Amino acid sequence: MKKNSFAGTNHVAEVEFKLMKSFDILRGLISTDEFYILLYLLILKRDGFISELNENHSGSSSYDLIDAIHKYASSSKEDFEIWRLNRVFEPVINHLSDSAVAELIFLFDSIDQHTLEANFSTIFDNLLYTIAKSQGKYGGEFSQPVEITRLICGLANINQNTKVFNPFAGIASFNVLSEVGNNYLGQEKNYKVWILGTLRLLAYNKLETSIYRNEDSFDKWPEESQFDLIISNPPFGMKLHNQYKWQYPEIQNAEQFLIEKGISSLSRRGKLIAVLSNGFLFRGGAEQRLREKLIEYDLID
Repeated sequence: MKKNSFAGTNHVAEVEFKLMKSFDILRGLISTDEFYILLYLLILKRDGFISELNENHSGSSSYDLIDAIHKYASSSKEDFEIWRLNRVFEPVINHLSDSAVAELIFLFDSIDQHTLEANFSTIFDNLLYTIAKSQGKYGGEFSQPVEITRLICGLANINQNTKVFNPFAGIASFNVLSEVGNNYLGQEKNYKVWILGTLRLLAYNKLETSIYRNEDSFDKWPEESQFDLIISNPPFGMKLHNQYKWQYPEIQNAEQFLIEKGISSLSRRGKLIAVLSNGFLFRGGAEQRLREKLIEYDLID
């Protein structure tokens, strides 16, 4: 048993070693911000579209790859989101030379399909974090540590019928690491981060059963809905811009906004779980009055 486990780990390491070679192919041709195309290629490989490219090569590798992503979008139930992905990644493909695209196709086609399918989420996330680390973004710019996410999932204690709202959703970590069913609504304002979250939901086969929107939670908060669980890691200490001041004159920052709006949007037995900065415990003014309210009405654990 241990021998098989070690062999499986070894095979994953071989896949990840090949993926690191793809960095060498792209280096100097596009910016590291565009390296996320490798995540899309990994999904195309898993779903059989890379192998088809080698079988039906037309002479132009760039044309073949663009044709493949169009076919992928047309074959997917989440075609609207996939076409949005294609609009992001098609210009990146066009910027690469035919020889570079051919190298990438050959490299991804050489990845063992069984190992990839059996360990896809692990391989995908490792590649995602490796790319982010190469850009200096591993410190939580768009993703929280997986240990925090798992702790929150344990505290949430949700079931398949729990109606979940995830404002400031980042790359949808809570959704992909929990047992949320068909009742997940996530919002992420940053378009590039939303693209990564969409890719991640695809990687975990959760895009079809999730609503994950490229929206501003300040501006598009679902006022009419009541949720069993609101979960969020809002931008620490981020002050509300002038455009929101007329709507929320008493609210100073994103953390206060989340608590104030979240409480009013919970169902009768609903729960709000938030990751907040230490400053929320000590700042005065409106935030102090909010803390007093939470304690007075016994709303905090």
